[in-house]
Amino acid sequence: MLLAIPVIPLSLPLLSLSETEKYTAPIADLTNRWEDGKIYPLPQDFADMTGWKEL
Repeated sequence: MLLAIPVIPLSLPLLSLSETEKYTAPIADLTNRWEDGKIYPLPQDFADMTGWKEL
């Protein structure tokens, strides 16, 4: 159960946009690659949940 805690900010929009960007920076190659193959500052699921492209 405790092993799932680091994954929670990746699956739920609990952090602000800037905090999420900092949180995912070290693992951006794994988490921030979108369906078009490019790497973005935020994970695609998080961006979809928060309407990041529209901001």
